[in-house]
Amino acid sequence: MKTNLFALLSLVTASLFSSCYQGIDESLPTSVDVTFNLSQQGILQEPMTRAGITAPGNLIVFDSFNGGVTSTTHTSASSVSLPLALGTHDLYFVAADKLWASASNKDLTVTWNNSGNRLSYTWAKHITLDVEVGTNPATVQMPLVVGAVQVVTLDYFPAAAATLSVEAPNVSWVLDVATMKGKATTQEGGYSINCSGLAGKSRLTHNIFTFIPSSSNVGDIAITVADSKNGELANQILNSVPVQEGYVSRYQGYFFSDGLTIPFEYSDDWTGTIDYTF
Repeated sequence: MKTNLFALLSLVTASLFSSCYQGIDESLPTSVDVTFNLSQQGILQEPMTRAGITAPGNLIVFDSFNGGVTSTTHTSASSVSLPLALGTHDLYFVAADKLWASASNKDLTVTWNNSGNRLSYTWAKHITLDVEVGTNPATVQMPLVVGAVQVVTLDYFPAAAATLSVEAPNVSWVLDVATMKGKATTQEGGYSINCSGLAGKSRLTHNIFTFIPSSSNVGDIAITVADSKNGELANQILNSVPVQEGYVSRYQGYFFSDGLTIPFEYSDDWTGTIDYTF
C-alpha cells in the first residue's frame, strides 16, 4: 500500500512539475527588430536652403532601457532598423549634416566644436516605445533643434580685409538630448575665417549655428574684420541675441561705411519673421 501511495505521489508531482515547466514558452524572442522611418521637419527656406539637406548623412540613436543607456551611429537618417529588447524604451534620435565631435551615453549629450566639426543643421526627437512581439515600424519626425545667427554685410568689403573673427562665448555646441536644449561649453566660443579675396563684394553672409539654451538667448556676439597685420577694419557687437529652434536671427547692416550706422534686423526664414533692432 505504501509503495502504491509513494508511486501515486511521484506521478502527481511529476505531472505538476511538467505542466508548470511547459507553461514557459522558451521559443518566445527576448528582442525584436523595429524599423524606424525618419523624416526631418522645418526644411530650410531661402536664404538658408541647402541641397540635399532633407536627408542628412549622420544619425545617432540613444536607447535608455532598464537603467542603462546605449547608442548606435548610422550613415542614413531616412530609415534605420534597431534590435530592441522587449520592454519600454526611451529613444533619442539626433540627425545632422555634419559629424559631431563626440557623444556621451553617460551625460546624454552630443557635442560639436568650432573647428572641423562645427555645428550646423541638426534635428532631434525623443520617443517612448513599448516594444513587444509584433511591434510595427514607427515613423519619427524630427524637428530642427538649432537656431542660426546670420550676419549680412550690406556695404562692400575693402581690399585690405583678411580675416573675419567671431566671439560668441554663450553659443552652445552641446545638445542635452534629454531636454533637447543647449548646454554651456568650456570651449572658447571664438574662431576666425579667411575673408581675403572678398574685396568689392557686398551682401556677404555668415551663419553661426547654436543649440537653444533654456534662456533662449546667447548673449552678446562680437564680429571683427581685420587686415593681414591684425589691424581692425570694422567691429560690430550684436547685443543679447535671441534665438529659437528653427529660426534665423538675421542681422544686416553696414560694416565699413564711415560714420554710418544702420539698424540691424532680427528675422527668420524658416517658420516666420520677427524683427529686432539695436
